[in-house]
Amino acid sequence: MVPEPTLLLGISKVDITPHKPVPLAGFAIRSELGDFEAICHHLYARIFVFVTGVGGGATEQKAVLISADLLWWGSDRVPALKRRIHERFGVAEDAILLHGTHTHSGPQTSGLFTSYLGVMKLGYVESLEDRVLDGIEEACKEFEPVRI
Repeated sequence: MVPEPTLLLGISKVDITPHKPVPLAGFAIRSELGDFEAICHHLYARIFVFVTGVGGGATEQKAVLISADLLWWGSDRVPALKRRIHERFGVAEDAILLHGTHTHSGPQTSGLFTSYLGVMKLGYVESLEDRVLDGIEEACKEFEPVRI
């Protein structure tokens, strides 16, 4: 009998709510409204780190799924973020999936769109990326076997 491959999962949930007002993304009408004024619900990144091939001489492989309360991940920032994740955690860049829940109640994360869709604040995006890296580190602290 062939042993069932082991799949491990580490998870974390990171608060990615901006610490100070920033423009929200996704509605052209908001451009004249300015930055957000209050927080009703916090924004989160939910991080899942999958590890296969643990033990038995198998080659360990990792994959990361990050689902964040953002309209989207800015494609102008994604390659550098994936590189940072690869360098810090050894995850192949093509095994990293960044998912945006498509909320229109989150900050703009890209400088590629018209300002009518929200202006990216670089300080927030850099903080977001740092918090995500910290979240991956947290997820890697404890793995549990799972089945899919």
